[in-house]
Amino acid sequence: MTGQFEAMIGLEVHVELKTRTKMFCSCSAAFGGEPNTRICPVCTGQPGALPAVNREAVLFGLVLSRELSGRIRPVSRFDRKNYFYPDNPKSYQITQHYRPLMENGWLDLPGKRIRIHELHLEEDAGKLYHTEDGRTLVDLNRAGVPLAEIVTEPDFSTADEVTAFLERLRDVAVYSGVSDGRMQEGSLRVDVNLSLRDLRTGEPGVRTEMKNLNSFTEIRHAIAHETLRQEELILSGQPVLQETRRWDEALGQSFVMRGKEEAADYRYFPEPDLYPLVVTDTLLREAEALRKEQRPEKEARFMKDFGLSAYTAGVLTEDPGTAALFERTQALTGDPKGAANVIGTEILRLLKETGTLPGESFLTPEKLSTILKMNKEGSITGAVMKELLALTYREDVDPSEYAREKGLLTVSDESLVGEWADQVIRENPGPVREYLGGKEKVLMFLLGQVMKLSKGRVKPDDAKAAIITKLKEIS
Repeated sequence: MTGQFEAMIGLEVHVELKTRTKMFCSCSAAFGGEPNTRICPVCTGQPGALPAVNREAVLFGLVLSRELSGRIRPVSRFDRKNYFYPDNPKSYQITQHYRPLMENGWLDLPGKRIRIHELHLEEDAGKLYHTEDGRTLVDLNRAGVPLAEIVTEPDFSTADEVTAFLERLRDVAVYSGVSDGRMQEGSLRVDVNLSLRDLRTGEPGVRTEMKNLNSFTEIRHAIAHETLRQEELILSGQPVLQETRRWDEALGQSFVMRGKEEAADYRYFPEPDLYPLVVTDTLLREAEALRKEQRPEKEARFMKDFGLSAYTAGVLTEDPGTAALFERTQALTGDPKGAANVIGTEILRLLKETGTLPGESFLTPEKLSTILKMNKEGSITGAVMKELLALTYREDVDPSEYAREKGLLTVSDESLVGEWADQVIRENPGPVREYLGGKEKVLMFLLGQVMKLSKGRVKPDDAKAAIITKLKEIS
C-alpha cells in the first residue's frame, strides 16, 4: 500500500457445532455420509414439517458465548432469512437476526482487543458439487447442521491480525469441545469484509465481502489482493462497488458473485414455528458445567507442573487430543520430559503424515507408555522404539508382544554384536582403509551398517565399541 490508506477488516466466522443431531431436526449432523441420506422433511423444507430447537446446540452456543466474554440475552429468538439458492431447499434459513444469543463480546490478541458484535445460532445450507460435464449436484446432508456465526467489528487492519484471531478462536472452539475446527471439512468458514479508510480524512470506503476462503493461507492471499485492488481503483478515480466476491486461490484473484445485499434484501421476519429462546438458570448452569480448560491455561499448567518450556507446552497443546495423550502418558510413565519429547517429535510427525488426530489412531496412552518404558529400560533401542510407535499408531497391536514375536528386543550378546562388526568390516574394505588412514568420520558409516544388519536391535554405543575393538585388532 502507498501509506495513504488503512484496511478496515471485519469477519463473519461460521463455527459448525459438534452436535449429534441437526439444529431443528433429529437427523445426524456427522460429517460426510452418502449424499442425501441424512435428511428428513424438516431439513429439506417439506410442507407441514415443523422445526424443534436442538438443546445441545443452544448449550454449545452458551459455552462459546461465555468464552468470548459476551452478554447473553435472557430471551433471544429465531428469524427467517429469505433467499433462493439450490442448496437451500426451504428458500429461507432459520437464523437469529433481530435478537441474537450473545452480544458485545471480545477476544484478546497480544496488544489488541477484538470486539465481537454478536454470536447467533443458525442452520447451515447444503452443498453443491459442480461436475466436469457441466451438471450441478446437490447434497443436503449438511442442510440444517447447527452453526454459531460470530460477527466481529471491523477491528483488524492486517492479515496477521486476522489469522491470529482465527487461530485463537479455533482454539477456543476446539478446547471447549463445541467444534472440531476443521476448515478442510467446512467446520470453520470465514467471510472477510474489507474496506479502505483514507488516513487523511479518516473516512471509511465502500466495503466488499469475500467468500470461499478455506484456509488461513487463502485468507491471507485474499486480503492482500483485495486491499491492492481497492487501492488501485481509488487512486485511478474508479468507484469501489459494494459487492460479494468469490476468491479463487488457483488464479490468485477474486470474482464478483453478486451485489452485496442489505438486511432488507432478505426480508427477515420472526420464525413463526418457533417460540422465543429463553435462557434459563438451568441452561446457564449446564453450560458452566461443560466448560473445559482452555489452551492458554493448559500451557501455563504444563510449564508449571511439568517443567516444560513455553515452546514444548505450545506444541503439546496444539490439539486437545495431543495434550490429553501427553497428560495420561506422563502419569503412567512418571517421566513428563520423556513423554513430551517423543510426543512432540515422533507422534506429531505421524499425525502430519497420516492427517489424523491422536484419538483416531490405535496408539493409546497405555501403549505409548509401554513403548517408552521398554526403551528407557533398554529392552528396545531408539530405532526400534520409532518402528513400534509408527506400527502401533496405525495397527491394533500389543507393542511388547509384537517386539518379542518379531525379535525386536535389544541384542546384548557381545559375541553376536562382534560377528556383525566383523561382517561389516569385511564387506567395506574401502571405508575401513579410510578410517585407519585417519578419517574418523567414516566410523559413523560403519556404525550405520551394523545397525542396519542388526535391524536396529543393538544399542549404538555397544555397536560402536565392537567396531572400534575389531578395527584395533587389524590396525
